[in-house]
Amino acid sequence: MATIEEILKASNMQGTIETVKSGVPNPFDPAFLTTTRPVDGDYAEYRKVEGNRQLAQRVAYGAPSKNVTLKGVSEIPVKLIHVFENIRHKPAVMNNLLSDNEQKQLLGEQEIGRQTKDFKVRFMNLRISAVASALALGAVYFNADGQLLSSSTGAAVTIDYGVPAGNKNQLNWDTNGNIISASWGTAATNIVAQMSDLTSAAIKLTGYPIDTAYYGENVAGYLSANTAVLAFAARVPAMATSLAQGVIPDGLMGIPKWRPAMNHMWEDEDGDLTTVWGANGVTFVPAVDTSWYDLLEGSIPVPGNLGAITDDGLSALANISMARGMFNYAHVTSDPVGIKHLAGDTMLPVIKVPKSVWIATVAGF
Repeated sequence: MATIEEILKASNMQGTIETVKSGVPNPFDPAFLTTTRPVDGDYAEYRKVEGNRQLAQRVAYGAPSKNVTLKGVSEIPVKLIHVFENIRHKPAVMNNLLSDNEQKQLLGEQEIGRQTKDFKVRFMNLRISAVASALALGAVYFNADGQLLSSSTGAAVTIDYGVPAGNKNQLNWDTNGNIISASWGTAATNIVAQMSDLTSAAIKLTGYPIDTAYYGENVAGYLSANTAVLAFAARVPAMATSLAQGVIPDGLMGIPKWRPAMNHMWEDEDGDLTTVWGANGVTFVPAVDTSWYDLLEGSIPVPGNLGAITDDGLSALANISMARGMFNYAHVTSDPVGIKHLAGDTMLPVIKVPKSVWIATVAGF
């Protein structure tokens, strides 16, 4: 039968926090939540890529090399999002863990596991919502209490990915006029032509073709009532049927994937459901890969055998291990006697090629 120290040690509890599903709706490609780059601590640098369309210059074979300055790449320092929380377990949990009765000890272990899963849900909720904010707003905002915000109002901490103004709202990317030149709420608007202009602009600006459109509540209704869109969809009966049912079909207007994002929401500090996704918002992104997007995971030291007494400081260090991303451990307190359960996460979604993301407002302007 395990001792209480063995049950609560970080290595035993870590497996539980790595295997639980999230609580908030997640409409996003799983690749957005796949760790692509581990970093030490909570600080990192990433390469922001603006793009470079210059050509290499010819020299005679055997001639000295030409010195050039590589353009469009800059090193951006960032602080990762770090969360660290704790709960105190009821005395009954400790009584069960200390019991010689295996069934009672199992009940104690199950309660520790349940609370660990609750931590994991909270952390995954934040990861998903940070991704949503990055895609919908081009930034992530927190207030002074560390609560994620749905806009910049009241922000004490801002993580801005530098999506340019021309890639937002009506998408005047080259200053020669808006791609979204007329509201999608008007049936006569030629949305098909706008999407053709957008897919062309994406290639011209960065070379990244659009793969997925994440859209808000009103968008499917706009498309299903639009004259040009209906004419386009009529060529493929399955598309026409899908639109008639209020679902935007994949492949419509040359966009490989259409995904409803309006169901993503979270509960704010007042207990109200909130979202970053506007009803008239559509964000267009390339296929997710590490050339334009990363999910960074930081690390933090955690104790191993809690309460162990060592001969000196160096011996104590041997009892410390580094946990990456989500972490989880607990220890026995003495005043009052109980169990303090701690868990946290260190991570950051990063848009490395901000011009590859298009954050459009298609109506209401």
